[in-house]
Amino acid sequence: MLFHDKALAVPELWRKAGGQPEGKQIAWSTLFGAVASAMVIAVCHETGAHNWMSALDRAFFLTLLGPLPLVANNVIWTKLPASVGAAHTLGWFVRFLISALLAVWLM
Repeated sequence: MLFHDKALAVPELWRKAGGQPEGKQIAWSTLFGAVASAMVIAVCHETGAHNWMSALDRAFFLTLLGPLPLVANNVIWTKLPASVGAAHTLGWFVRFLISALLAVWLM
């Protein structure tokens, strides 16, 4: 994990203490990520993304619309370190970019 030491510096942000099962949270998180990726593919299809530049464009703007404001609010209103927030946002952007590139490749 990137910035692992900073994330562990604020244990009150995380649901459970270390060593406790987190399977349910992981399953929900995976489901939300899959739905978000499917929506990126749908947006690319509906807006006619046909090359890698249009895929990059969609991924960038969808990241600005969704994950960035949510993560920024977590950084502002909780003790989430800005570096961890930036890493989370970058992770969402990469997920969206891969989904958009897959959509372009399939169309």
